[in-house]
Amino acid sequence: MNIITKNLIRLCSSLLFFTVGSLAYAGPGHDHGEEKTAVHSTIKKPKFYMESELYEVVGTIDGKNIVIFIDDYLTNRKVSEAELTLNVDDQAIKLVKAVNDTYQGNLSSPVGKKSLSITLSVKDKDVDDILITTYDPTDHDVLKIFRWWYWSLWLISSMTLIAMLFIGFREKQRLITAYKKLINFIKERK
Repeated sequence: MNIITKNLIRLCSSLLFFTVGSLAYAGPGHDHGEEKTAVHSTIKKPKFYMESELYEVVGTIDGKNIVIFIDDYLTNRKVSEAELTLNVDDQAIKLVKAVNDTYQGNLSSPVGKKSLSITLSVKDKDVDDILITTYDPTDHDVLKIFRWWYWSLWLISSMTLIAMLFIGFREKQRLITAYKKLINFIKERK
């Protein structure tokens, strides 16, 4: 047997070993307790972020609905008793406290694809603060880095490189002979 056949047999046997070995069967009595429901966050909403020396704010826009989470910049504690007023392109929105220490408000019309200037006024006890950001919904394409052409190009390039390495290894002796002939030809030209 030549070396390629041996390596092919080794590769197939190791693939078979790892494939069969990974098929585990949990029989009766094999229990880890109550099955927990998985938490999936499949809905990706456009987000905006604001920060100042006092607060950090993360907000999402879903059509006309705006949800904001605000916390203390230094301690990361939730800010739950503040008065928040949001200005979105000269439209003032009084935010009301909602579940999970978030604040919600409604726009008069959906955002669409236009860029917005967002200003948040915070009044918490005796502290006032203003946070400002620009929201651009075109920058929040969730699948921007997962384009099919990028991955297919990467896959084709990898397969081409593997094929070239395989052919080069298989035809090593012919390539070395051709390389020596080329070097001799260049030396003879001088």
